[in-house]
Amino acid sequence: MQLSQRGALMCEFCAQYGHGNRWYLNPENFSEDLMEDAERRAILNRMVGWGIDYLLAQGAKFAPLLEMAVLAQAATGQTLPLVPGDSAMQIVTLEDALKIADIGRDFVALPCMCRRLVGARSDMTCLNFGPVKELERSQKPEEPMEELPREEVKKRLRLFDRMGYVHQVQYAKLPFPIVICNCDRKYCTALKSRLDYSLQGAALKGHEVCVVDTTLCDGCSGKPECVHFCQFGALRWVPTDGVVVSEPRNCFGCGVCRQSCPRGALRLVSREATPGLREVW
Repeated sequence: MQLSQRGALMCEFCAQYGHGNRWYLNPENFSEDLMEDAERRAILNRMVGWGIDYLLAQGAKFAPLLEMAVLAQAATGQTLPLVPGDSAMQIVTLEDALKIADIGRDFVALPCMCRRLVGARSDMTCLNFGPVKELERSQKPEEPMEELPREEVKKRLRLFDRMGYVHQVQYAKLPFPIVICNCDRKYCTALKSRLDYSLQGAALKGHEVCVVDTTLCDGCSGKPECVHFCQFGALRWVPTDGVVVSEPRNCFGCGVCRQSCPRGALRLVSREATPGLREVW
């Protein structure tokens, strides 16, 4: 499926694959039966077997698109739509990540390839599920892997949220979710592709946007922590008013800013129910 000119991609995904729910919360999309698709098996084998090489190969494949995206951004200020083919990300809230943990099976923690590529780090922040465990064992037995019970997955998701890591669900050929990635703009290849090179389909926005209740916000004495937590420029300190305000068109709906507010002034509202934003993905 191609990104529409209106940008209402995820509504289309949910309409096609959600069956009344968000596509990544539909239990049918986690079924082992989807592994009968030969193309999906090939995609998964490439993703698991190659690791960093897969990221580099993807970068080479998208190099012409990146150049086009930079030119398009400079000329029009618009992002470049991208067909979300083999694999891509969508940002999810902690609440939705916890729901995915309830649906998925065979969870394992694996090193984040983006962190390894960018920072030579081995942080185990990728929470994979489904067929990934067995594929990892067979293809990369030397790679660190930690099997996780469901409650430990939830514990780590909450910890990552407190650390300011953005949660993203990744698919291996729609609509098959395989991992909850927990990363940040400094390392994440998908976020860099979207934010630095305007490739819209690399990291799609979530289903919510953040709003600020200015009756609760006191500006934290001029040093609002939430502004620093936001990686998307969606929160702005207004010294003359003594409060923080939201820039909803910049918001990706991750929700990690909320836990930084001691007064509970930040909350999420539905993107689809927000005029002017229901088609901004």
